[in-house]
Amino acid sequence: MKLVSVTVLFLLAPQLISSQLLLPLDCSDIYNNDSSLSSGVYTIYPIGSTSAVQVYCDMDSEGGRWTVFQRRIDGSVNFYRPWDHYKMGFGTAAGEYWLGLENLFHLTLRKKNELLVDMEDFSGNKAFARYTSFTIDPESFGYSLHVSGFIDGEAGDSLSNHNGQKFSTFDKDQDSSTSNCAKKFLGAFWYYNCHSANPNGVYRWGADGTILGVGVEWSRWKGNNYSLKSISMKIRPVQLSDREQQTRARATTSDNEDKQTLLDKAQRNQKIDILRSRASSATFSRNLTMKLVSVTVLFLLAPQLISSQLVLPRDCSEIHNNTNGLSSGVYTIYPIGSTSAVQVYCDMDSEGGRWTVFQRRMDGSVNFYRPWDHYKFGFGTAAGEYWLGLENLFHLTLRRRYELRVDMEDFSGNKTFARYNAFAIDSETGGYCLHVSGYVVGGAGDSLEFHDGQKFSTFDKDQDAVEYSCAKLFLGAFWYNNCHSANPNGVYRWGADGTIYALGVEWSTWKGQNYSLKSISMKIRPVQ
Repeated sequence: MKLVSVTVLFLLAPQLISSQLLLPLDCSDIYNNDSSLSSGVYTIYPIGSTSAVQVYCDMDSEGGRWTVFQRRIDGSVNFYRPWDHYKMGFGTAAGEYWLGLENLFHLTLRKKNELLVDMEDFSGNKAFARYTSFTIDPESFGYSLHVSGFIDGEAGDSLSNHNGQKFSTFDKDQDSSTSNCAKKFLGAFWYYNCHSANPNGVYRWGADGTILGVGVEWSRWKGNNYSLKSISMKIRPVQLSDREQQTRARATTSDNEDKQTLLDKAQRNQKIDILRSRASSATFSRNLTMKLVSVTVLFLLAPQLISSQLVLPRDCSEIHNNTNGLSSGVYTIYPIGSTSAVQVYCDMDSEGGRWTVFQRRMDGSVNFYRPWDHYKFGFGTAAGEYWLGLENLFHLTLRRRYELRVDMEDFSGNKTFARYNAFAIDSETGGYCLHVSGYVVGGAGDSLEFHDGQKFSTFDKDQDAVEYSCAKLFLGAFWYNNCHSANPNGVYRWGADGTIYALGVEWSTWKGQNYSLKSISMKIRPVQ
């Protein structure tokens, strides 16, 4: 009976599809299909049926229907990125992200859009700026910005100066300045000479005049020394008159017919998937019953099984010792006790393996300019870029003597390392003070001796050996001295760049202080 029903649905698919709405081009289409929907993550198709992309839809502000193409909320994602990243998009719609210039071009190509920019400072004050017209050109014209009609908003008009400008990144300079605005202000935008808005700048956590104009800024509201807590840029189609809607409908009939053909194919494939799924349901039920029996048996035998197991692994060395032959990857350790489960990347290959990685940079996806609490407890994901947390690191080095290895790579594929035979840090009451010694081998040279004996510093907890804040000056967090010969938690700057001295992911004894590394990882293991 079920097979017959599915077959009938499959045969009737074209008729059923004809009664359905087309794939949504933007959040306005989603809203028009169901105006009761709340703000959140939805899927749109800005280029066609094969271009599914997730976005955050603002269904609340001024009547809703807004498609958010840029969003900063917590400083978790690094926005200092190359051209290809800004062309195709990055981040996740549930958090911080950039939709992509190519998607944005196609969104503004078919409809006349207005723009809303919402923002908030770190005191909870909110403001906005609204424009009646927003569009961008294709890539062949540099994705030039066309914005006009500032009408209201307490934030003021910070975009008019950018009107008519091409989009610029550090590796594709298309601004109107003789210098590279993207490099100078560590962002990517429609720069002129250079900016009155820098929403894609470094997330700098509020007021900070250490480096003028570097931050998530909207100068007409908070000036050039204040980095916003949040900012989002969003568009929606301008409501058209009945005559305009009829004219636009005739102009897009051919395009809609193409979409309908693609929909026919997509819906047929969906019905086939349903048929396969239902046909396998009996097998699934049998497998589920078997698994439930197995789980019940394991539960009853748990005490006997546990008594034969080893204690919870404190680090990657214990994981290696428990099961020799494991490959490098993500594992769970318990540095503080049974309630302290944390995922780490274990290097099981370098010099015999057993290394617990506590710091890892590899692709510039994660923002490392963060406050004290983030560095205390850790951030990121072990499968990518992350910091394990000073508290975890303290407990790891408290009970055993550890050695340290620092692996690094430049953007030409050259690799090297530095190794030390002793590494430990103090507790938080001691400022998580660094104790490192015994540089023994590695082509990278010794960039850590200068930092030995120093407390850990972040921009909001200055414990370095100089009267100003090294963390603020060099946009990082580390055991700064006066100030650094290594800055592994600095801004990911994609190679050689002397625009701002010593500001990057650096290991000065190898590549100097104007080169930001492609990758670096800091890892420890117990001394044998």
